[in-house]
Amino acid sequence: DNYEKTNLNTPGINKFFISPKNDLMAYIINPENDLGIKILNLETGLVEKEFNFTGWEFIDEARKENIEWSSIPVRKKTEAGYEYNYFIYDFEAETNLNLADILNKNDIYDVRWDPRDNGFLFFLENNTLFRMDVKNPAELVSIAEDVSSYDLSGQYVYYTKDSGLLFRNSLDGKSEPFQITNNTPWKDDLRVSRMVIYDENRIALILNNKDFYIFNKGEHNDYFRKLSGNIEETHFSDDGKKILFWSNNEISVYFLRDQISQPVRQENEMYNVTRYSEPIKNVQWFKDYEHIIFNSGRWIKIIEIDIRDKANSMDLSNTENKNPFVIYNDSLEKLFFIDKENLYSINFPEKNTFFGVEIGG
Repeated sequence: DNYEKTNLNTPGINKFFISPKNDLMAYIINPENDLGIKILNLETGLVEKEFNFTGWEFIDEARKENIEWSSIPVRKKTEAGYEYNYFIYDFEAETNLNLADILNKNDIYDVRWDPRDNGFLFFLENNTLFRMDVKNPAELVSIAEDVSSYDLSGQYVYYTKDSGLLFRNSLDGKSEPFQITNNTPWKDDLRVSRMVIYDENRIALILNNKDFYIFNKGEHNDYFRKLSGNIEETHFSDDGKKILFWSNNEISVYFLRDQISQPVRQENEMYNVTRYSEPIKNVQWFKDYEHIIFNSGRWIKIIEIDIRDKANSMDLSNTENKNPFVIYNDSLEKLFFIDKENLYSINFPEKNTFFGVEIGG
């Protein structure tokens, strides 16, 4: 009924991001005007590094950008509005690189690291997609123009043009672009604001009006259809057989492939898993991809996606914060969350039974 909470002793924490190796955590303090970032060793519980960005604050949530490990999105107030920038932290040299100064560009956004080549990153500027070598920033590669959104998966960079057509290219941008789609199922005045890729056969698209579309070359048929409206975000399961998506109040799952194990699901089926009157935040897959972790108000919850009869749900923890920031890390089997400007964790799952099925250990 009550999980034992561990206090990680991070006073003033505002947001946090776990490293790809799951050994370090970057967390934000003083989010307005003078941004501070600390690097916490998750094994020792000690802060290993600390640095400040005077005059800058963490980027606003409207741009949906997080710390891509060692890439830090920031903004500061100007007379014209906000100036956006990115700092690249070099852990070996222990130095911060100002990306706007290096490139002499002031309208950079959506910075992402190359998943295969260390030291290379992608970014957009004035709807042009670039790839750069951090050590040789002058040697920019322009991959495509009129790009509304992009994502990286496997050995390819995928992008959508302002026309709505989908393309892919090699990560180095040196191949001829390959056109994936020939038409769009939405009106010409709409554009893609967010694309999430599993592979070239499974692509999720959120438009600037928050309509949610799926491009799915299935085992039985091909589908390019609208699934819902007012969608905030989406995540594929690791096996690519289903995709999770949600609005402010409702969580749903769409099945991209048949599932023959119980409960049986059919390709192109969609389930509305749950709905709440309070806003839903921090929606994420549990490690078995049969349960979803999220919070509604002060309560952190887990719910199964099997809606036969009804979807079973359980409260994991409640907080003093009305909308706590929550991350579940399946490698560490820990749930991390902020409560009253401090970071806590609980071990989850425990070695017990959950909904009648043993999932712990």
